[in-house]
Amino acid sequence: MVLVSLWGAAFAGETSHTVRLSSGGRYAVDLTTHSRVANRAVIIRNTGTADIVNPWLMANGRGDWFDAPRIAAEAAGGTSTPLEKAWKTWHFVRRNTTHWWPAEDGAEVQDVTKLFNVYGYGFCDDVATALEYMWKATGIEARSWVMSGHIISEFKLGDRFTMLDADRDVFYPLEDLETIAGVEDCTSRTELVARVSPPNIVDMYGETNKVMFQQGYATTHTMAMRLRPGEALERCFTNRGKFHALMSREEPPTYGNGRLTYTEDFSTTAFRRNFSRITNVASRTEDQAVTSGPAVFAQDPKQPAFITYAAESAYPFLDGTVTIDAHLTTAEQQIQVLARAPRRQKLLGTIKGPFSGQRTFSLKAFIAADRLPAMYNFTVQVGFGVNHSPAAAGLNGFALDADIQCAPASLPALLGGRVNDLELEMTGKPGAQAEITHVWRENTEPHLAPPSRPIIPANGDTITSSAPVLTWEWDLPDGQTAWRRVSVFRDPKGIISALAPRLAVGEGPNRFDMPEGWLKPGETYYWRVSTGTTADQRGPLWSFRVGPE
Repeated sequence: MVLVSLWGAAFAGETSHTVRLSSGGRYAVDLTTHSRVANRAVIIRNTGTADIVNPWLMANGRGDWFDAPRIAAEAAGGTSTPLEKAWKTWHFVRRNTTHWWPAEDGAEVQDVTKLFNVYGYGFCDDVATALEYMWKATGIEARSWVMSGHIISEFKLGDRFTMLDADRDVFYPLEDLETIAGVEDCTSRTELVARVSPPNIVDMYGETNKVMFQQGYATTHTMAMRLRPGEALERCFTNRGKFHALMSREEPPTYGNGRLTYTEDFSTTAFRRNFSRITNVASRTEDQAVTSGPAVFAQDPKQPAFITYAAESAYPFLDGTVTIDAHLTTAEQQIQVLARAPRRQKLLGTIKGPFSGQRTFSLKAFIAADRLPAMYNFTVQVGFGVNHSPAAAGLNGFALDADIQCAPASLPALLGGRVNDLELEMTGKPGAQAEITHVWRENTEPHLAPPSRPIIPANGDTITSSAPVLTWEWDLPDGQTAWRRVSVFRDPKGIISALAPRLAVGEGPNRFDMPEGWLKPGETYYWRVSTGTTADQRGPLWSFRVGPE
C-alpha cells in the first residue's frame, strides 16, 4: 500500500537519474549529451534498514554549506591573501542573497546556515551580520554598524577598516581610487557616498546616531538530520507557492519547496524502530494467534494504545498532511490524531467507527507558517484501543507528507554538457542505503551565451580615457532582451572589484559607459560581461590598461 508517492504529478515526464550508496562517496551523472538542463529536484530516500545520519550532497566542487564554518570556508576558497578572502567572501554573500522581507524578525534569518540554505533572502541586518561572521571565520577582523535605517559591515586589514555593502552591492572609494572607505569615512565625508548612491542613502550616512552592532549573527543551526528507513527528503529548485513569513505575505522573488515523506504499512516489525514512542501496541506480524483485523492493535484491549512519530528536519516545515489507514468495527470505537511541538499542540482530528480505509488530516493550521515561528520538529501521536478485541480497532498504515522550504542556490545543481561530479556525505550503521534521484528537464529557453570577444577596447589594449565606453560582440535573437552585468576588477583573478556592481547591471545594448572617477591612470583593469535572465552566466575576463591622458 502506497500512501505517499516519492514525487507527484509536478515531475511527470521529467528526466531522472538514480544511484544507490550504502556509505558516503562520489558518483557521476553524465550529461554530455544534454547541452542545457533545468534542475527540478534532488531526492534522498533511505531504502535500507538503518538510519542515515547527516546526509549532505555536493555537486561539482560547490555546495559545502552544511554549517556556518564550512560556508565561510567555501566562500573564501581559492584565495591566497586576506584581502582576496575579504573580497571573495563579499561576492559570495551578495550573489547568494536577495534583498527581501525576512521570514521572521530576529535570530531566525540571522543564523548564517539558515540564511543560505533555507531562505536566501533577508534585509541588510541579516546579510551584514552574516558577512561579519564569515570574515571573522577566515581570520579577518570585522564589525557591523547600525545606522539610521541601515546596517553595514566592514573588515580591517592593517590599520584601516574597509566597508563592503553586500545588501546594496556597493562600496565607496577614496580619492586615490585604491583605498575603500570605512563606515566612519562615509559618515564624516558623505560626498564619498553621494557620488555612488541616491540621496536617501546619503542621508543615512549623514545621521550621527550610528552604533556598533554586537554580534547579531547566530551559528548554532546546522543541516544535521537523519533519515530513518522509508523516509525521503525531496528538495526542489522551484516552489509550490509555500513559504514561511511572519513579516510580509508578499511572495519572495526566489525560493524552493520540498517534502519530508514517510510511509509505514506495519507489515514488519521495523515500525518499532522508526516510531519514537510506542505504548501498548501489538502487531499481527508479532502475534501469530491474531489472523484477522488491523495490522497493529492494542496489546491490552483494556488500555489505550499509542504510536508517536517524530518528524525532524534541517529545513522548516510549512504545511503537510498525515494519513491514517484505520480499521474500526463499531460506533463506539475511535482513533485520535494529535500533533505536538514546543509550546503548541493541536488535535488534528478523530476517526469514528465503523470505518475502514484512509483518512487524511491537514497540518497547515498546526504548523501555521504565516503566524508562528519556524518549526523544525514535531510529533504526531495516534491513539486507539480501549475495551476492544484485537481485531476490532487499530491501524493498517501511517503516512507523513510534510512541506519544507529551501534555498535553490544551496542545492546540488547538475550542469548540462559535462560529466557532473557528485559527493555524498553520510554516516550510518550497516544496513543504511541512500537512494539519490536527480530530476531535471531539457532547458528549451533561448540560450544567451556571454559575449566572447571585446570590441573596444580590444583585449590587452591601452586606453587614455578614465571613463571609457566598453563595447563587446554579442548577438541577441531578434526581440530578445537579457540582463547583463559588467564587472571590473583590479586583479587578474576577478576578485577585487574596481567598480561597484550595482552600477553596471540591467538591460541594455552591447556597451557600457564607464562612469567617471573609478579608473586610475597607470593601472591595468580586468573586466567581464555576465548575461542571462539574472546575469548568472559569466563571460571570460579581458583586460585593458589606462595610460596617461
